[in-house]
Amino acid sequence: PAESLTAARRHLRDQALTPGPRILAPVTIPDVQALFGIQGAFAFDPAQLRISGIVPRALSDFSSENYFQPEPGLLNFSWTDLEQLAPEAGDTLFFLEIEALQACRLSRGLRLHSGQLEAEAYTAGGDIAALRLDFAPLPLPSADQVGAVFPNPALDVLYVPVELVEPEQVSLELF
Repeated sequence: PAESLTAARRHLRDQALTPGPRILAPVTIPDVQALFGIQGAFAFDPAQLRISGIVPRALSDFSSENYFQPEPGLLNFSWTDLEQLAPEAGDTLFFLEIEALQACRLSRGLRLHSGQLEAEAYTAGGDIAALRLDFAPLPLPSADQVGAVFPNPALDVLYVPVELVEPEQVSLELF
């Protein structure tokens, strides 16, 4: 329904970033029932953050051809599919692969950019919604958890989501 698209929000988990390894920041649209396309741009301070790419999750046929960096500090993205996607509430559409170059808070270093590419979501029925970026804290896990490996199968790169109650060293063995 069009009403659900009028306030389409993109959720991103806010977190304190420190220089070091890349993180995968999940991006969701919690209030859209059916999705035909999405576009927009993320702006960030290139002295603080580096976005090395977008890792697809729920968006079918999303690849490196769906995003590009026309200038430092700007990441444009666009995706459409002939078959409408019906994400479930809280489904991750994609992950931003982010590396902090300086200590910063993600919510202070990343925003949606309104420029040549409007941040919008589309349905097959022709409804258009402006996107808004909300940073949502996620509840801490009650126990250490290891999520499903994705993509599965994988040819060269794969991701293993790990949630820890307390920060600690993790080792991983692949067979």
